[in-house]
Amino acid sequence: MKSIRIFIALLSLVVMVGCATGPKYTPAPAAPEGSATIYFMNSSYGGVVSPLKSFCVNSVKIGSIGFGGYTWITAKPGDYVIGIAGMSGCPEDYANAKGKLKINTTIESGGIYIVEYETVDMGVLVETTLEITDFEDGGIHKKRLQGSRYSESLVNSI
Repeated sequence: MKSIRIFIALLSLVVMVGCATGPKYTPAPAAPEGSATIYFMNSSYGGVVSPLKSFCVNSVKIGSIGFGGYTWITAKPGDYVIGIAGMSGCPEDYANAKGKLKINTTIESGGIYIVEYETVDMGVLVETTLEITDFEDGGIHKKRLQGSRYSESLVNSI
C-alpha cells in the first residue's frame, strides 16, 4: 500500500514537471522605437506531457518554457531563424535537420509576433509544429497566449 502511494506521488510529480507556474499573461511593454516584440509560447494538447522547450533565435537560446508558458523579447527588424533547441543547445545544423521545428522569417519594425510550439496527440500519431503569426491576426494563438503564464527569458532583446 505504501509503495502505491509513493508511485502515485512520483507520477504526479513527473506530470507536473515543466508546467508553467509564473504570473498569468500580461502584455509585454512596448518595444523600443525601431524594434518589434516576439512572444514565444509552449502549447500541448491531447494529454501529451510536454517538457521544457528551449527556443532559439539565430542560434541564441532565448529561454526554456514549460507547457502553458510564454516569454517575450524585442528584436531589431531583419531576417531570423527561429527554432527549438536540441540536447546540445542551439546549433544551426540541428535546426536545419528538424525542418518542422524551424522558421525562417522577416521581423518588421513595430510588429508584434507570436511563435508557438505545439504538440497534438492524435492517438497513434503525435504531431509537433512551430508556427509564427502576427499578434493582431493571431486568432487562437492569441487566445492561447492570453491564457498562458509568464516565464523569464534569458535575453531581453536580440
